[in-house]
Amino acid sequence: MGKNHELNEFERRKIIGLQIGGKTHEAINRILKILKSTVTDTISRYNNFNTGLTAKRNERPCSINNDNRHKLSKIVKKNNWLSLDEIQQNFNNS
Repeated sequence: MGKNHELNEFERRKIIGLQIGGKTHEAINRILKILKSTVTDTISRYNNFNTGLTAKRNERPCSINNDNRHKLSKIVKKNNWLSLDEIQQNFNNS
């Protein structure tokens, strides 16, 4: 399994099922060929939160708000021939 592969629900259930069946973390690691740390994290999440799922990931926050985005859009549409430095100066002055 690759480093960036995220477990699907079926794989998580297999880990939890093997753990409930009495298998050790090392045994689950060998049987499913999943990293021991991933097995441990999945089992810990199941024991603590009654689910093997990971927490939802939030998107990266926007660097500018909607008002500033609107101002920038107006500047670019009005003066689309300006360089980036000139657009930045106009934006900062407004």
